[in-house]
Amino acid sequence: MKQFPSIFRFIPDYRFHIASDAPLLFVGFFSGVMLTGIILQSVFVVNNMNKLQTLQTKRTALENQVLILSNYAKTHSSYRDLYLELATLEYRLGNTTEARAYLQRAMVVDPNSEAVKNLAAKLQE
Repeated sequence: MKQFPSIFRFIPDYRFHIASDAPLLFVGFFSGVMLTGIILQSVFVVNNMNKLQTLQTKRTALENQVLILSNYAKTHSSYRDLYLELATLEYRLGNTTEARAYLQRAMVVDPNSEAVKNLAAKLQE
């Protein structure tokens, strides 16, 4: 009977098998691409949320200005520039019908004004 040597070591076979490791490499690569995409999308979402918050803040400020100026217009109905400012603010808010109404009031106060005519031309576009 043979005896094993007193110094016995197991030497594993470390050959790289591309056929057996291919699915693992594909899954790893695909997972990395997906994780990168998720991170990029979350960065874009945060950026868009910040832009939305900024736009909402600006819109609120414009709406407050319209509220203040419209209350002032109730007591001072002969101020052409007040109506022009209200028409401009309403136009910036996207309320073209309100802007045209304020522009009509400005035309009643001062029909020969160049500023009124310029704003009327802009609203016609």
